Amino acid sequence: MKHCIGLMGGTFNPIHYGHLLLAQEAKEQYDLEQIWFLPTRRPPHKDNDELPKDKERMEMLRLAIKDHPAFTISMLEMQRTEGKTYTYDTLRELKKKYPMTEFYFIIGSDSLFYLHKWSHFEELLQGMVFLVALRGGEQEKEEELKQLMEKYRKDYHAKLDVIKMPLIEISSTFIREKAKEDLSIKYYLPENVEEYIKTHHVYGEESFSCH
Repeated sequence: MKHCIGLMGGTFNPIHYGHLLLAQEAKEQYDLEQIWFLPTRRPPHKDNDELPKDKERMEMLRLAIKDHPAFTISMLEMQRTEGKTYTYDTLRELKKKYPMTEFYFIIGSDSLFYLHKWSHFEELLQGMVFLVALRGGEQEKEEELKQLMEKYRKDYHAKLDVIKMPLIEISSTFIREKAKEDLSIKYYLPENVEEYIKTHHVYGEESFSCH
């Protein structure tokens, strides 16, 4: 019997309600058994000097998903100690370890337009299903997105589909900037994650002061 698992990669710096809602919609719309969050240790496209300590990102992620029975954390990418983290290497390891599992990789619509720049992108397209988040309010992108998906299906026999999402404009960058400026981040992420950021001063020396 083949298992169906959703994968969500990212730095989760910090994780927020946009991530969590996307994971939940993917699970429900495609009847996935679980969603595995894959925190990245050294992303190839980002400045690692901007990342907080690994243990802080992991604790924020753990707090955010701890009450969802179908959400879990895979430490596969965090356990790599050398080089950049590439999705292709992750896929190879996962398929070797779980040969009876179909993996569904969850990405935003913007990521699909840059997928051709990913390492071994042809093998990625053929090795797992890509679920692309199309948010409400992005109708202007929908036709372009569908054309690109059809091209990948035709040229690479790729398996791609769309996750219908409401338009929620939350970004980790926005949250970090607010926290650094001592502004409230309430309602952007789970309360326990907000409290952790505040208590441990993850994004600044002092946060959430009254004066």
